[in-house]
Amino acid sequence: MIQSPIPVPINGNGSVAGLTRSKPAPKASQYQNSVKSTLKSLPTLDLKKCTRQDVLDYFNNGWDLFETLKAACLDDDTFYLAPDKLRRPLIFYLGHTACLFVNKLVAANLMDRVNPHFESLFAVGVDEMSWDDMDEDRYVWPPMNEVWEFRKNVHKQIVDIITDPARMQIPVPEGINCWDHPLWALAMGFEHERIHFETSSVLLRQLPAELTVRPPGWKYAPLQAPEHVPISQTFLDVPGRRVTIGKSFEDPTYGWDNEFGQRTEDVEDFKASKYLITNREFFGFVAAGGYTNESLWDEEGWKWRCYRKATRPTFWVEVDPEAAASDSNSPPPSPSPVHTGPSFARVRLLCPCVANAILCNQHGHSILATNLGRSRLMFRQAVLTRRVSFRANPETT
Repeated sequence: MIQSPIPVPINGNGSVAGLTRSKPAPKASQYQNSVKSTLKSLPTLDLKKCTRQDVLDYFNNGWDLFETLKAACLDDDTFYLAPDKLRRPLIFYLGHTACLFVNKLVAANLMDRVNPHFESLFAVGVDEMSWDDMDEDRYVWPPMNEVWEFRKNVHKQIVDIITDPARMQIPVPEGINCWDHPLWALAMGFEHERIHFETSSVLLRQLPAELTVRPPGWKYAPLQAPEHVPISQTFLDVPGRRVTIGKSFEDPTYGWDNEFGQRTEDVEDFKASKYLITNREFFGFVAAGGYTNESLWDEEGWKWRCYRKATRPTFWVEVDPEAAASDSNSPPPSPSPVHTGPSFARVRLLCPCVANAILCNQHGHSILATNLGRSRLMFRQAVLTRRVSFRANPETT
């Protein structure tokens, strides 16, 4: 067994603080040699129209996406690190997504326990709505080969369930609410794994670069934005209107409980940036003291900033301009115009009456917006229920 503090600290110089282990972990990431070279995420399943093959393909697609991402870890030792002190070590998430499948399918009487110890150890992470609830308990994590074997066994059992008509009726028959059908338990596992594909990609970015490798076949985004992207922003007028949000209980696609029901809000006129915010633009906000100006943050976001003592985005590295100037291989001191690609999950932004203000949520992500009046941005259909960024056409926001 391998014992690791929660979280494992990352030193200021980028090196990893020591781990407490009862025996060494293997030195090779055991999935790196078998990942698929090209993967594209499939569209969400329509549980009323999908075929058995559709369900199997969607399951394998999400499973492969998640495991291929994990191949970015340099070696098995890396999985025992917690890149973010508000999250578990990476090994937890590798076991966690498989664990949820088991726990939900057991509850639906579709399968038996695979590894009861793992299904307890990997069951509960950090409450994403309470960013400061990380406990100080010490966890004992199993060897990586045991976690991979657990995932392999879970995968086989799920494939058996999907492909056996006697165990799983596909699609959901007409007249039956998707919530009340066993396929709903599988769909929850599918979407849960895709959530952790996104969140794990952020955790991997928080690792020191020397502890990551490029997964086979993956391509990096360009370091510079295309030349046609303007340096200055253009603002689009978004007219106010009454917005009703919420997912119908008859919707044939999976949804989390907080997506259902209806809510109506009156949204005032506002302006939104035509393009995604670039590092160069956000650098101006940082340099102007945006991380010390409480008026530009909502209450929860400001508590997060103070708790983390954040002075800049997590993924930015401070560079000494004089040292950079003397090293031709060093990056320029001012950030290049690469899109930051903000996420708007759980955004609650207080939009004061200031022109061209960059507003931050609790994760330090931002949008560039101007409010005509003073109100909270309640355009929730665009920025709260889904991970959506403002686009060029205001009709698509």
